[in-house]
Amino acid sequence: MSIPVAISVTSNTTNMLDPLNGTMAGGVSIISATLLIGVLITNPTPGSVFLYASLLFAALGLFYFNRYPSRAFAGNVGQLSVGAALGALAILSRSEIASIVAMFPNIQNSFFFLSKIKRFTEHRALTAKPTKLLDDGRLASSTDPKAPLTLVRTLLVGQPAKESVIVSTIFGLYLISAALALITMILIG
Repeated sequence: MSIPVAISVTSNTTNMLDPLNGTMAGGVSIISATLLIGVLITNPTPGSVFLYASLLFAALGLFYFNRYPSRAFAGNVGQLSVGAALGALAILSRSEIASIVAMFPNIQNSFFFLSKIKRFTEHRALTAKPTKLLDDGRLASSTDPKAPLTLVRTLLVGQPAKESVIVSTIFGLYLISAALALITMILIG
C-alpha cells in the first residue's frame, strides 16, 4: 500500500515544481545524477545503474530543449511520469531516504503550496497567481493574499528577478540537496 502512495507523492511533487523553463528537467537531471553516483559508490547493481543512467540522460535530453527559451514542454503527463520514475527508482534501488533528501526543493515547494491552499487543485483553477510578470520582463511575487505560496514566489519576495536568476537559484538548491543526499547514501551504506 505504501508504494502507490510514495509514487503518487513523487509524481505530484515533481509536477508542482515546473513553473519555469528547465526547472523540472534540470532538477531531475541533478537528482538522478546524484543518486546514480550514490548507487555506484554504495550498491552498484546493474539494474539500478542502468535505470538511473536512463533517467539522467532522458532528463538531460529534455533539458536541452526545455531550458530558456523553451522549445519543448513535458506537460503534466511527462512531469508525472518522470516523478513516478524517480519514486520507483528510489524504491528499486533502496535509496528512499537519499531520494527524499535530493528532492527537498520539490518537497519544500509542495509544502508551501499545500499549507496555503490546503487542497490539491489544478493551477488553472487558482483565482490568484503566485507571481506576476513586470513590464521589464522580470518576475515578481504576487501581492494578492489569496495567491498560493510557492518556492518561486518565496525566492521573489522583495526582489523581482529575471527567470534565469530564479532557475539558477533553484538549481543551487538542488545541488545543495544533492550533496546532502550523496552524504546520506554514503553514511547509510
